[in-house]
Amino acid sequence: SLMPRSPGIGNQGLDRTWETVYNRFNTSSHWVPYKPQGANESMRKQYACHYWYGMIKTPWNLEPHKRPGDVSSITCN
Repeated sequence: SLMPRSPGIGNQGLDRTWETVYNRFNTSSHWVPYKPQGANESMRKQYACHYWYGMIKTPWNLEPHKRPGDVSSITCN
């Protein structure tokens, strides 16, 4: 789960904020086992969805077990 620090997170840009999240959490034991199934792409898709549409829903729950093609653009997961 991620909790955006402020509604102004969008001012930092998607790529910049995603890079921060990726660098901090991509070695997590929750993330690493799913890398062969596309966790990096899936997590970025979920993050981008929350970034653009999810400010009204916090925390942002990103699920590394989701395959990239299974990420819903409606629920962001």
